[in-house]
Amino acid sequence: MAARSIAKVIDWKVIFDRTPPAMRSQIGAFKNKSDTIMSNYTKAQAAVTNIDWDHYMSNVEDKSLVTDFKAKFEALEIPKPVDTKSSDLAAKAESDMQEYKDVVGKLEAKGEKVNSEIERLCSLPPFEQMTNADIYHHFPKLDHRTSNWGYTDMTGNERRPFDLVAPPSNPPNVTAYLEDLKAKKE
Repeated sequence: MAARSIAKVIDWKVIFDRTPPAMRSQIGAFKNKSDTIMSNYTKAQAAVTNIDWDHYMSNVEDKSLVTDFKAKFEALEIPKPVDTKSSDLAAKAESDMQEYKDVVGKLEAKGEKVNSEIERLCSLPPFEQMTNADIYHHFPKLDHRTSNWGYTDMTGNERRPFDLVAPPSNPPNVTAYLEDLKAKKE
C-alpha cells in the first residue's frame, strides 16, 4: 500500500508538460527506470519472508548447517537508510518560499504602479484632440523648454550633455524636406 501512495506522488504528466521537447526522451528513460524500481520494490514487499525451517531440517542431512543458517538469518538486521537531507531541504524550501513572497510583493507593487499609469493614459483625451500645452502637461519630458528635456539620466533630474563623437556622415537635407512639406500643402 505504501508503494502505491509513493507512485501517486509523482505526476509524470506535469513533469512532461514542463520539460523542454529536447529533454523529453531523457525524462521518459528516467520514468522507465523509476517504474522498474517501483515495481521491483512492490514485488519485494509482497514476497514471503517466512522461511519454513522445519522443511529444511527434514530435507537437509547436515542439521548444524540449517541451524547455523537460521541463527545467522535471525541475527541479520538490514539497516534502514537515515534521512539526513530532509531538514536541510525543508529549510531551503522555506527560505525559497520567503524569497518568492518577497519577489511577488515587489512585482505586485510595480504592477499597481503600472496599472495606475495605464489608467492615467487611458483617461487622457485622444491624442489628435490634444494641444501642445496638453501634451507637455501630461508628458513633461517632451517639453524642450524644461531642463530635463532630451538626454537625461535615468532619474530625469539632471540633463546629460549630448556630445557628437563626429559630425554626421550623411546630414539631412533640410531644404529638400521643407520643399516636400510645401508641396504637400499645395
